Amino acid sequence: MCASKLYVKRAEIEARVFDALRSRVLTPDTIAPAVERALAKLVERRHGRGGDVEAERKRLRELETEIGNATQLAIKAGNIEAVARALRELEAERVEIQRRVEASRPIVIDVEGIRARVERYASDLTSAFNRAPDAGRSVLERLLAGRRIAVHEDARLGFRVEGVFDLSLKMTSARFLEETGRLVPVVAGGRF
Repeated sequence: MCASKLYVKRAEIEARVFDALRSRVLTPDTIAPAVERALAKLVERRHGRGGDVEAERKRLRELETEIGNATQLAIKAGNIEAVARALRELEAERVEIQRRVEASRPIVIDVEGIRARVERYASDLTSAFNRAPDAGRSVLERLLAGRRIAVHEDARLGFRVEGVFDLSLKMTSARFLEETGRLVPVVAGGRF
């Protein structure tokens, strides 16, 4: 139950929210810093694990020797359980270190391409606000992600609208290209 006596028509609220989204939120000047922060988080997540890559590579070389020795022992002595268990542990360690070394590889990020893609997405959202009230409401619901907006009295504006929106910058389909070290978008089912 709302304690306020404020009455504002839905169309007025929508017009103000849609206008604010078009003119202050979904703009290149607002999107650019958000893209930069998202990319910084990606780089931090990829490289922030720490660890000495050269030490990891050295351990991988040692593991190859140890695995070779354990395999030779298993061949000569028979596949006794202790040797088999040690071999499985060495191979598991190798897989884990290979994963960490791969994760430490630098990636090249096409910042301008990602920024352009996000700006196109924002432009599409803005177009939805311009097309029809139903399309705008649908976009607004997605941006609100289940949260509500609040309408308050405002001496200067008559009323103000407050809310928190989610604009996901997550790239859901990408893969790492071995040859170039680039992270590229992938179409569903695309292999190359």
